[in-house]
Amino acid sequence: MATKSKRPQVDRARPVVRTPAKSDTDRVTFAHTVATTMQASPNWGQAVDVHPALDRVTKGADAIAANAAVVAELKSKLRDAVGAQRTLRRDMDVSMRALQSAIEVFAAGSVDVVKSFGFEVMGHTPAAPQVAPTELTVNSGKAAGQLAVSWKKGQARHGFVVQHATDIANQASYSAMLPCTRTKATLGGLPSGTVVQVRVAAVDPTTPTGMSPWSDWRSGTVR
Repeated sequence: MATKSKRPQVDRARPVVRTPAKSDTDRVTFAHTVATTMQASPNWGQAVDVHPALDRVTKGADAIAANAAVVAELKSKLRDAVGAQRTLRRDMDVSMRALQSAIEVFAAGSVDVVKSFGFEVMGHTPAAPQVAPTELTVNSGKAAGQLAVSWKKGQARHGFVVQHATDIANQASYSAMLPCTRTKATLGGLPSGTVVQVRVAAVDPTTPTGMSPWSDWRSGTVR
C-alpha cells in the first residue's frame, strides 16, 4: 500500500498576499478585509506590535480611497471643461466673423479704415490668362464626312471653342466657332477626302476676347 507523501515541513511561517491588487479599489477592499479578519482573530489582543502596522495599512487605504474620489471629480471637471472649451472656440469664431462683417460695412471698401482697426485687407490676385490648348490632334472620323479632334485640357475651366477651315489664308473658308465642354470633338458634314485645318482655344472670361490664344492649326483628312 502506497504511503501518502508528507507536506514539506515549514521552518518559518511567512504571510503571503494571495489576492493581487489590480486597482485602487482592489487595494482598499483588500486592506479592509485583512483588517476585519485580523481584528476578529483570537490572537489580535496579544499582537500589540502588529496593531501599528495594520493601522498604517488602513490609513493608507483610506487615503487612496479619498484621493481616488478627488481624481474622479477632477477627471469629470476636465471632461466638462474640454467640452466647454470647444463650444467657446466655436462661439468666438462666429463672433469674429460677425466683427469682420461689421467692420467691412463700416469701412465701405476703404483699405485705410480696415487697417486702422488692426485688420489686414484680403487681397485678390487676378487669374493668369489662359494659354492656348496643346497637343491638338486631328484624325479621320468614324463615319463619312467626319473628323475626330482632341487636345489637352491644361488649366481651362470654362470649356473650349473649335474652328476649322479649308484654307487658313482665306478667312471666308473659316467655320463658325463650335463650343465644346470636353477635350475632344467630332466635326461632321465635311466633304469626304478633303484636307481640313482645325484649331482650338480655351474659353477665358478674364480676357477682352473671352478666350485664350488659338492653338496652331492642325490638318486632317475627312473620312
